[in-house]
Amino acid sequence: MGLNPVHVLIFGIVGVLLFGSWQPGIGKSRRQRYREFRNGIRELRDQISIRDQQRGPAMREHFKKFLWTSKFWAMLGVVGCVSGLYFQRVAANGSGLWCLGLIFLGAAYLEQQE
Repeated sequence: MGLNPVHVLIFGIVGVLLFGSWQPGIGKSRRQRYREFRNGIRELRDQISIRDQQRGPAMREHFKKFLWTSKFWAMLGVVGCVSGLYFQRVAANGSGLWCLGLIFLGAAYLEQQE
């Protein structure tokens, strides 16, 4: 006992007779909302690309100044030590990261001395 094609056809005809006058308006409003959504996404994408173009050269210069300085080595050292501590607590195998972190901290100290 299910829906056979005749029942579906009857329901479709009744639906068109009852709600037929609403369908053009519903379709039109959906198309309009879709266009507005698409235009909004396009504007947002344009704003993001403009910000990236404005920020790009300044960020590259800042990164070039930061890379290979004592602050860079110190940051790597701290990350190595913290992750070494975490892995030593969790999996008992973080000693290599501890050593690497200390080496980076030593490099930061030597870089700062020069």
